[in-house]
Amino acid sequence: MIPVDWERYMLIAYVDDGGGQVIFIIPKPGNDELYYYSSIVEDYNVLEEIFDDLWMELYRSFKKLRNIFKEESLEPWTSCEFDFTSEGKLNVTFDYIDWINTEFDQLSLENYYMYKKFGVIPEMEYEVEEVKEIEQ
Repeated sequence: MIPVDWERYMLIAYVDDGGGQVIFIIPKPGNDELYYYSSIVEDYNVLEEIFDDLWMELYRSFKKLRNIFKEESLEPWTSCEFDFTSEGKLNVTFDYIDWINTEFDQLSLENYYMYKKFGVIPEMEYEVEEVKEIEQ
């Protein structure tokens, strides 16, 4: 699923009982440029159908992980972040913010993650304001 050389790979899954999304970002080795998951189809001539199937498989894996939490009587997380390196170092964090009961949509969550993780400031002023609201 990752058609580029990488040293570090960051992924966040937002999952709740109604659905969710998975975002992954790969910093390009040797510079500060970020490679977005949404660019794979166009940049690497990957068939959209194949990418979508793999992306859905990844999403379903996180949905299963969340269900395991429920089955084990643990509080189901709403976001799960994986940060790992090609050397095998892994950091996993879970968050429990009730995103579904906020006014923030998928783009807001992606903007917040990009800001929090990489310092990327959204282009539109209203998006910047949403990121500030989420931080509070």
